[in-house]
Amino acid sequence: MKSRLYDKIRLLLASDRFFYAVIVLLVVQAAWIALSGRFPMAYDEQNHLGVIKLYADHILPFWSQQPDGPAPFSAVSRDPSYLYHWLMSFPYRLFDVFLRSDDSKVLAFRFISIGLFAAGMVLYRKLLLRTRSSKAIINTVLAIFVLTPTVPFLAGQMNYDNLLFLLVAGILLLTAKIIDDIKAGRFDSRRLAAFAGLGMLAGLVKFPFLAILLPLTIWIFVVYFRRYGTPGWRKGARLSRQSFTGLSKPLRAAVVLMVLIPGGLFFERYGLNTIRYSTPVPECDQVLDVERCMAFGPWRRNYNIYQSKLNGTLQPAKTDIYHFTYDEWLKLLTWQFFYTLNGPVDNFSVGRPLPLPYFLGLAIVSVGAVLTVAFRRYIFRRPLMKGLIFVAVFYVFVLWAQNYSDFLRLHLATAIQARYIVIVLPILYLALALAYARALRSVRPVQAVLVIGVVSVFLTQGGGIGVFVMRSNELWWWQSGRVVRANETAQRILRPIVIGEHIQPVPKKSYPD
Repeated sequence: MKSRLYDKIRLLLASDRFFYAVIVLLVVQAAWIALSGRFPMAYDEQNHLGVIKLYADHILPFWSQQPDGPAPFSAVSRDPSYLYHWLMSFPYRLFDVFLRSDDSKVLAFRFISIGLFAAGMVLYRKLLLRTRSSKAIINTVLAIFVLTPTVPFLAGQMNYDNLLFLLVAGILLLTAKIIDDIKAGRFDSRRLAAFAGLGMLAGLVKFPFLAILLPLTIWIFVVYFRRYGTPGWRKGARLSRQSFTGLSKPLRAAVVLMVLIPGGLFFERYGLNTIRYSTPVPECDQVLDVERCMAFGPWRRNYNIYQSKLNGTLQPAKTDIYHFTYDEWLKLLTWQFFYTLNGPVDNFSVGRPLPLPYFLGLAIVSVGAVLTVAFRRYIFRRPLMKGLIFVAVFYVFVLWAQNYSDFLRLHLATAIQARYIVIVLPILYLALALAYARALRSVRPVQAVLVIGVVSVFLTQGGGIGVFVMRSNELWWWQSGRVVRANETAQRILRPIVIGEHIQPVPKKSYPD
């Protein structure tokens, strides 16, 4: 009887219909956020819309000089993370014709973001399936992913992270195909050109993507040298040339353009920045004067903190690695995965995590991390997993290193955001899931109970958008009677269901971000 029940659950989890249900769940949750959250929401929506409006006056993404006056969006003319804003300026021109208010335009952009994120989910599933993990495990991983509160909260906002999520999924999938080609002794110049072009374009959406592009490139080269050895350069060049010359003239032209156009755009920002300012990503005051930069909130915050440090008015912080990593970084990131956050309308007030998803998630990740280390050989034997984990860990390490560097400079933790990790979170979740599957392989009914239990807790106890619904109030919502009534009704329904709603998990100290 137990075996039959387990088989039925496994078939359900492995079905394409279950994955479609996961996509629907993501879209419904993100749509609730988009239709409920008052503009501007927490993740820089006001800045994104402002920069899009600036680019709407430019056909090309180039600037001869910085727009006049204060710089509330930093040094836009030299910001390398611009491609999302330039691309979105074209639908903005269309929206400007048919939509009267900024609020309606924001809603349109939020639903574009939802579409981008949902498309990224489809590509991510295709990628994870190439690891030859079971469909049941992969679909479960993606279900828990969309029930992690920060995920639908991000997906429902106007933000360049949603485009980056799609591009990361796409280039990871493309890398997997290139690696398969190398192992099979094939070379496809179209894929290599697409990798280079897509990698440079994604770097122009958001510069931290370079911390993904670098390990991807290393991964490809390592696989290549293992296949052909150090003298394999000539063979690789010959096979690449044969692949290119075997294409028709229009396809050869397309392959060249796939590299040249992104390459030119990439050099225009990163290359010229390096030549002019000795860094590919200059600070605002390296491009403009301090007075104009003070209009840009994040730069002003860091400037004022640094001045307080120099003046001796900032209390010195512990700067050792352990204190920062555990007390300042890990605790805050864990908390942020399960919290919700309002926008500037009430100074970014925080809705604390609901207790059951928070503590259950903390327990699952803590135990899973130990199991992942214990069963690393089993996990690494699966195709692509060693490389995917390398990319994800490298990226997270770079985020940590940047945060720690800023902490040493400012003596205060700033710009630590769990949402930055969302783009590699499915990989990390899959590693945890494989470790649990290996540990519980002899008691498979327990696997089914664990999956159903975790999903049920997240669905009913404040996972996904539940924390937003339960912790928000009228200051968080659009000033619409329907929106207010919908959220208040949802609160009345959930309040008797959610256990311990008045318990408010919170780190031992407060944080500025």
